[in-house]
Amino acid sequence: MIVGAVAVGAWGRPRATADIDVTVLVDEAGLEEIARAARSLGLDVDQQWLDWNPLLRGAQVRLTATGVLVDAMRPRDFEDAVGVLVAQRETLDEGYMADWARRLTIADELAYVLRESA
Repeated sequence: MIVGAVAVGAWGRPRATADIDVTVLVDEAGLEEIARAARSLGLDVDQQWLDWNPLLRGAQVRLTATGVLVDAMRPRDFEDAVGVLVAQRETLDEGYMADWARRLTIADELAYVLRESA
């Protein structure tokens, strides 16, 4: 799923960005497989970034290519979610979102962005 400024540009308040943020539904082994596949496509895994962010190891990876950065979810994405909720508040089905948040075990995160967007 594409998130971050690219997604917000379509559905919320556009903002500048220097990367593409994606969220992938995989475990740690799946994330490692994505990194291996990305390497075979000519992207690099930013090892220095991983060294600077040790708590994200196994949960996030930064892929790079000439002029392109691809990141997994970052804290800014919560702000982006709030922006989308503010801009789209009248058209959102909060019951539907709550159902999916329970299924994906992110109910606390949804409650946070709903509170911040009120």
